[in-house]
This record gives sequence, C-alpha cells and structure tokens, in this order.
Amino acid sequence: MRAAHSIKGAGRIVGVESATSLAHTMEDCFVAAQEGRIKLGGVEVQVHHYAAGHTSGDSIVYFPDLKVVAMGDEFASNGGNCDYAQGGSILEWAKSIGEVLKLDIDTVIPGHGNDPMTKADLQAFKTRLDSISKNAIDLVKKGTPKDQLIAAIGAADATANVGGLLMNNQARIDAFYDEVVKAAK
Repeated sequence: MRAAHSIKGAGRIVGVESATSLAHTMEDCFVAAQEGRIKLGGVEVQVHHYAAGHTSGDSIVYFPDLKVVAMGDEFASNGGNCDYAQGGSILEWAKSIGEVLKLDIDTVIPGHGNDPMTKADLQAFKTRLDSISKNAIDLVKKGTPKDQLIAAIGAADATANVGGLLMNNQARIDAFYDEVVKAAK
C-alpha cells in the first residue's frame, strides 16, 4: 500500500500520468482487499486462509456468486501431499477443509488435476484426513513407535494412504510423528 502511494506521488511529481493512474488503481485494490470486497468482472471474489494444510500459507479463492472455490494446493485430485518443511500439517489440514465446507459451494477446482470436483469430493478428503488424524493420535497414545505408525494407520484404515500424503519422505514422516505426539498429550 505504501509503495503504491509513493509511486502515485512520484508519478505526479515527474508528470507520468500512467504511473499515477496505475498506482491509484493499486491503492483502490488494496483497500478493497483489506475490506474483503474484491470484484473481478462484476463477480465477487474472496480469498481465505484458515489453517495450515499442504503448507502453512495455503489460501483458497471463493466465488460466492458462482458457488465455486479454487483450492490451489490445499486440495488436489491426486490426493495431494503435506509439506511439513513449508509449515504443512495433516492435523490442521482437516480444520482448514472443514471451514471451506461451510461455504456455499457446488464446484471445487483442485490445484492439480484437469477436472472440476464437487463438494462431496472435498468432504471425502476431509473424512480421510479426520481418519488419519484420529487413528494416528490413538495409535501414539497406545505406544505405537514412529517406525510403525504409517503402517499401523494403514491397517486401521485401508483408504488412509498417509504415506502418499507424506510422499513416503522420512523428514515428513518424522515431522508428522512429532505433530501427532504433541496432539496426543
């Protein structure tokens, strides 16, 4: 905002009207974004960040007039992956998806995949995340060691595929285990 304001002032001083006009438009966009009232082509657009998921910075773009949500990496047709090195969290991911499911949506645009998906598809993903989280916490409370946790979750729920969410990456598995241990306390 401050940079746009500075460009606008500098444009006026040096007589570059196009820079002044562009910077003024940018300021208006920033104000609209701060107030949550962006419209593109006459269609309302909302950007939300609820909780960590794929990473800690995932945001979704909601078009309430169209009942559409664009999920970015927060949801992918291939099941996605949780990037703990970038602040991702399987346990928080379900909370984020739960907030998206409260929106009035019919169509879900995944971050990866060619075809639009449905609210039911997103609900199924949340159910999977809930199952993984619950089973992981329960298993850690029962003393399941880190090197057995992924297999034990799979044995408890054959649809979980938690290894796929973690890309069978040891650093991600370690971070997931640490997160679950904290939640199990």
